[in-house]
Amino acid sequence: MRVWIDLVNSPHVVFFLPIIKRLKQEGVEVEVTYRNFAQTAQLVKKHNLDATLIDGHGGKNKLAKVFSLIARTVALFRYAKNKEFDVALSHNSYFQLASAKLLGIPSLTSMDFEGQPANHIAFRLASIVSLPTAFPQQNALKFGAKQIRRYSGLKEDICLADFQKTANYSSVIQEAFALSENEMRKPLVVVRPPPTLALYHNNDESFFDLCLTRLCEIDVTVLVLPRVESQKVALESKFPNFKFSERVLDGLQLVNCADAVISGGGSMNREAACLNTPAYTLFSGELPNVDKQLEKQGLLIALNNELQIKNLDIKKKETVRNAANQQAISDFMSHINELKQAG
Repeated sequence: MRVWIDLVNSPHVVFFLPIIKRLKQEGVEVEVTYRNFAQTAQLVKKHNLDATLIDGHGGKNKLAKVFSLIARTVALFRYAKNKEFDVALSHNSYFQLASAKLLGIPSLTSMDFEGQPANHIAFRLASIVSLPTAFPQQNALKFGAKQIRRYSGLKEDICLADFQKTANYSSVIQEAFALSENEMRKPLVVVRPPPTLALYHNNDESFFDLCLTRLCEIDVTVLVLPRVESQKVALESKFPNFKFSERVLDGLQLVNCADAVISGGGSMNREAACLNTPAYTLFSGELPNVDKQLEKQGLLIALNNELQIKNLDIKKKETVRNAANQQAISDFMSHINELKQAG
């Protein structure tokens, strides 16, 4: 059995690591391709993944995205043409899904955000669409999903399936961000800017900017993880006291050590929630259903007005870690096995 996995964004590396581990334990041969976008390439290298770079990202421009989609799809088609893959897996890699469709390879995709316009492409192309239980059924059907399967919990529960706290990881953080002892004594706040290159981003960053200003007013150490280089350049210039690292760190370990995570949306907030690290979202749009679920559980706070941001205060947390939710990855692996058997 030969399985092909395509990684197109940073969170996909962490998501597929425990899946790859389990597939290999079953004796499955796994080949991985990836796109050099955000920190994907660095994470592939950090985790020693044997993977092939097949690049392409069109930026924010829709026309450029279309050309990028075609070019990378053609490249993946050529890569996979003579590989005799039995199954293709991704987290909404419409590049891979289109290639797999053309090659007759059964495919499985997953997604946890109903506001992603590209779901219209990915869900229609996939043989099976595996979704967290919080993903609205009507949205999945609207996007054209034919075979819908559900897994318990969140995508981040799968990422955390094998998580073990690394002792003294705070010293790694101190070195990577060049922090003084005094800075380490303050609450550590991890900041992840909004996904400005995503199709669903509405370009409204006013609350995010207001929150960064608030962080300058309270006694915290701010660790910024830019998605792209342009964000780093802009934030370094505007907020000289914020800290940046040239190294790509283990995001789960970093979030576990942090006292709070503030993000413009995305996986890191949900990872924080699963790790009992206070998580704040500044997503500029309607919250994904998975985030609404976490908000109801008190595990995620949406900062959506000026008063909330003005009153924001962050203290050192007590580190408490819940047991990993193994049901999520168990469900997901059963969906892969179904696809393998059908193929």
